[in-house]
Amino acid sequence: MKSVLQLSVICCLLLFNSCYEELDFDQINDYVYKPVVTSSLTFFSVVPGQFFNDLGVQETSVTSVSDFRVFEDSFVNEDIVRIDFSTLIKNEFDREVTIDVSFLDDNNTVLYQFASIVIPAEDLENTYTEEVFVSANPAIINTTKVRIRAELEDTGASMNPNDTSEFELKSSVTLYIESEI
Repeated sequence: MKSVLQLSVICCLLLFNSCYEELDFDQINDYVYKPVVTSSLTFFSVVPGQFFNDLGVQETSVTSVSDFRVFEDSFVNEDIVRIDFSTLIKNEFDREVTIDVSFLDDNNTVLYQFASIVIPAEDLENTYTEEVFVSANPAIINTTKVRIRAELEDTGASMNPNDTSEFELKSSVTLYIESEI
């Protein structure tokens, strides 16, 4: 019984002598929400046969255009601060390939073009990342399409249209958003 009384007295002393601070509910006004969202952008794969037209003549490039309408969401459109474009590229071809990536609007006007990415022949694991700050490139939020163009190095020799080697590009975008609550 004596130990219960001693424990009660100690608990009361701790309770009445504990420190406290007044709560400041206005702190929430200073909070900045900073989500980071990563999404697959496009997958681009070609074999040598796709560089030949209907007449059997080798073309030097192929182009792919895909929809990219992430900026139509008002939360993203108003609060995005940075975009990271990342790629993983596999080039099994016996020649260098240059990749050009452009962000386009509905009228196919180029809003932003990334630096050309040059992939050496037979490079099976090439990565590339480019950062775009929206404050320096505000037109980028009008993007609705992404165009990827792969251009072959002209070696003077024609590719074999039946060759099974492959050029593959996987890309993603990471969106950095900052929003006050």
